[in-house]
Amino acid sequence: MNLKSKVFAVFFAFSFLPFLIFAIFSLYQTKNSLQHQVKKEIKTRNEIIKKSIYSEVEKLRALLSTWSKQQIMNDIIVDDVDKRIASFLRKAQKVLNFKGYIVCTDPEGYVVASSVPEIEGIKLKVRSDFIVLKTSVFSSFGRREKIGELYIIYSLENFKKFLKGSYAELLKGKAETGFSEKGEFITYTSEFEKEPLKGYYLVTGEKKEVIFSSVYRTLSFFSLISLFSLFFTFIGFSFFTFRIFKPLENLTITIRDITRSGDYSKRVSVKSKDEVGELSRAFNELLNKVENLLSELEEESRLRFRLFVKLVEMIQKTLKEENEERLFSYTLREVEELLGKRVRFTKEKCGFEVRAKVIRGEELKEETLGYICPEGELSPEAERFLISVCNLLSAQVERVNLLKLEKTLRKKAEESSRAKSAFLGSISHELKTPLHAIIGFSEYLSEVLEGELREASESINRSGKYLLSLINEILDFVKAEAGAFKVKSAKVNVEELVEEVMKLVEHAAREKGLELRKNVKVEDICTDPIVLKKILLNFLSNAVKFTEKGYVELGVIKKGNVVEFYVKDTGIGIEKEKQREIFEPFTQTEEGMRRGGTGLGLALCKKLADLIGGSVGVYSEGKGKGSLFFLKIPRDLLECKS
Repeated sequence: MNLKSKVFAVFFAFSFLPFLIFAIFSLYQTKNSLQHQVKKEIKTRNEIIKKSIYSEVEKLRALLSTWSKQQIMNDIIVDDVDKRIASFLRKAQKVLNFKGYIVCTDPEGYVVASSVPEIEGIKLKVRSDFIVLKTSVFSSFGRREKIGELYIIYSLENFKKFLKGSYAELLKGKAETGFSEKGEFITYTSEFEKEPLKGYYLVTGEKKEVIFSSVYRTLSFFSLISLFSLFFTFIGFSFFTFRIFKPLENLTITIRDITRSGDYSKRVSVKSKDEVGELSRAFNELLNKVENLLSELEEESRLRFRLFVKLVEMIQKTLKEENEERLFSYTLREVEELLGKRVRFTKEKCGFEVRAKVIRGEELKEETLGYICPEGELSPEAERFLISVCNLLSAQVERVNLLKLEKTLRKKAEESSRAKSAFLGSISHELKTPLHAIIGFSEYLSEVLEGELREASESINRSGKYLLSLINEILDFVKAEAGAFKVKSAKVNVEELVEEVMKLVEHAAREKGLELRKNVKVEDICTDPIVLKKILLNFLSNAVKFTEKGYVELGVIKKGNVVEFYVKDTGIGIEKEKQREIFEPFTQTEEGMRRGGTGLGLALCKKLADLIGGSVGVYSEGKGKGSLFFLKIPRDLLECKS
């Protein structure tokens, strides 16, 4: 709701609305008073009608009493053979002129004479819409003896002459007495308490339309007056609001235009000296201040943007620089060009400090490199920019020094790694030469000797071969670590490869009574067969080595987008906290240490898996619950391309 509507609502509420409420209340009171008066009149009319009906009934009773004493009534005894009674009754009815009939009956109730000849000689029966007035007839000679009954059978329609007004009727049966509304009438119901009308009710009423016609006329007149009042009120209000609200509307339109267009040069026209005019002048002054502030803010924003862009350019340029002297020279030159002031870098304390971590020996130590000192005064934006430049220089100097330190350390590490690999390789080769001789000589002795000497030579042969396998394992690990392994992809028949690997451990498994199983669901792949064979053989050998009973299974299956090679056993299992460590060099479980080995086998498998694009892992529910070692390779790396 806008302000004009609110003012109109208040104006209407405090001017026209009280008048309207008073008029409605007056009409309501008038209506109630009129209704009370009309009810009183309806009740009075009801009582008058009842009195008239009672009077009519009493008059008929008196006539009956007079007629019953007539001399001719003695003819009842002789059944009115000369029809004197019947003639009398017809004349009486003609004189009275009512709807109904007069009847004279004998003591048994049979009609002796009647104003209606048709019912003479039959037993008297009366319809429900008639009332009965009767009196006994006694003989006029000798001893008074009842000789018959004299009746007036009177139709209720005869009472219609008394039922005057808009609404009046007689009802028979149970009815609610008092006032009520019956359709378009307000009615009053009263009960007849005297015979022969006992059980009948008199209902009188008046039409609501007639009762309230004057109220409706007053209401129509008032409505017309109200419409005229409302019309003139609206005319006066419109004139009043035009003078008051037009300047406010102009102010609102100007504010909306400024909000939409962002043009703060627009102003509100001031045509009055009242409060609205003062408001418009104050708003114009506010616009002047806002316009000036926006100009300053826009200039400041442009400067900040230039400084930000320059800072980004400096970051991009200095990231490529690895010489401290050129780094400082370029930065100071760019700052001087942007600020338009001479800027110098000095060790003397002034301006903005530059601190950074620099190499001292083989360590990084934080030091003050110097100070950036501009000439003249600086704006707050320029000061913040120089602080950012100092932070940038600090970060870039630290980066340059870290690069130098990283190069130095990498060089030393590479030299150390080469020396280690050369040492291990040299030692391993030096050990392999006498070992081959020992193995060959022990094989010869096993052929020529017998008994205990032969067993001793065979033990020497087995130990030599075991030592040779350890040396070969060390050499393979050194080669993998040094990147000397060259991967050569070729087409591999998975079934044949699995059979070949299983044959190499078949003898050892048979000696321990283990069942060897295979589960191959993949046919041909393309990868390095030597590397794949080394990994699977290592997994399978370990499984046989650490399983005392049950089975060892080698399987190849497809799982989604990968091919999984796995070795599953029912061996000693691996504790969950040890499962992440066993693929690290020289790491073994307690059981592995007792059974011998270098601790390099699984580490070598991990490096070889990396070479062919795969990954290795292990799953075990815990100690004594078996293990599952797996190698997963993405299927797209195993596809054979023509």
